[in-house]
Amino acid sequence: MFSAILHHILHPIFPPKTNYTMKNFLALPILFILVSGFTLNPAPAHEELPIGTYGVGVCDGIAVENIQVQLTLNEDFTFHYINNSNPSKRINVSGTWTLKGKTIRLKDYSSATAIPAEWMIAANYPCLKSRKGMEFTRLCQVN
Repeated sequence: MFSAILHHILHPIFPPKTNYTMKNFLALPILFILVSGFTLNPAPAHEELPIGTYGVGVCDGIAVENIQVQLTLNEDFTFHYINNSNPSKRINVSGTWTLKGKTIRLKDYSSATAIPAEWMIAANYPCLKSRKGMEFTRLCQVN
């Protein structure tokens, strides 16, 4: 009786051995390859370069000293970054940028204060997000 109960408990976990053919073993890898070619997430709609000005609020027409945070990415792969959120450490730098996948890297700049050099294109494009230590920044395109 105990062996019958044990058989009913273990049978779903360890089914009896069956004869598998070579077709069964090949079907699983082929099915995996076919299914892996399809993705559930569609490609992002922003295939073009993320050219433009990103900031907090409206940045057009505001004097540079009044801008809180702004990042401008130009077609010639140059950038201009302004951060006046800390009046004692105002940042106004320019340099070049690169794009790899959804990551924008700011390069070739000189700044006494560290700036977020890596920006990710957010899922809700046209916004960029970055992290520098415990400082999280999210800028949205303003033009």
